[in-house]
Amino acid sequence: MGTPEKYQDITTITGVISTSATAVATGQIIDFTATLPQTFEGDVDVEATAKLSNGTLTKGYVTIPAGQTTGSGTIEMPAAENGFDLPFNNTLELSLSGIVLSVADEGKHYLLNSNIISLDCGDTTIPAILASTVAPRLQVRFDWKGPYGEGENDLDLYILRVNPDGSLSAVATGFTGTRYENGTILNSAVDATYIVAAESYTLTYGSELGSMPYRYTLRFPDTSVKTFAGTFTDFTEGDFVEVLQIVKTTVDGVVSYNVTQL
Repeated sequence: MGTPEKYQDITTITGVISTSATAVATGQIIDFTATLPQTFEGDVDVEATAKLSNGTLTKGYVTIPAGQTTGSGTIEMPAAENGFDLPFNNTLELSLSGIVLSVADEGKHYLLNSNIISLDCGDTTIPAILASTVAPRLQVRFDWKGPYGEGENDLDLYILRVNPDGSLSAVATGFTGTRYENGTILNSAVDATYIVAAESYTLTYGSELGSMPYRYTLRFPDTSVKTFAGTFTDFTEGDFVEVLQIVKTTVDGVVSYNVTQL
């Protein structure tokens, strides 16, 4: 039998959680790194929690090997429960929340807390994973704050290639008049710099407040997902704004996409 907790020395340690993500979509899986302030004799399982402002949460885990203080894991972002949509913009808190030792530290019971990272989160859907028979590509999904549709907040998507002479050529556009606009860059496309831009066709929310929150969710050929979010300011109908720069390169047959938010 283990030692009753009341006879143990309960020690709270403070870890550090970090991630390269700043904006996420519900259901997106992101990487995180957990760092502990000390080593342990055996492997240590560390729990991370992602929590929305409505209390919905998910858990992720990482094993930090014996004698080490840092490990990396993944965690899926929580989504709305019971079929209800989340607000377009929501604040998500990411933190370390638990620790389990594989080799007991005699007479001690450990609790874990950490810093809290705030991420922009929303209910933007993620492009589906394409079948293996489909030509590999980078998929771009553009989302913005509603109400949606023509006569309301109707935004368009452009993906433009920067030509050697500096001119721009459209390689993909989205003018559906619905909430999401989608575009792709095929792996077989010319290696070049591409610009992802937004145009406001009609505005309701934006024309009243002069600002429009947006989110671009990108699924890469390897099925990984990255999200870029922000706010168009002083936004009026007819505005054309360059948002992302994508540099496509191919080295020894391997295609890569380097994305920068402008």
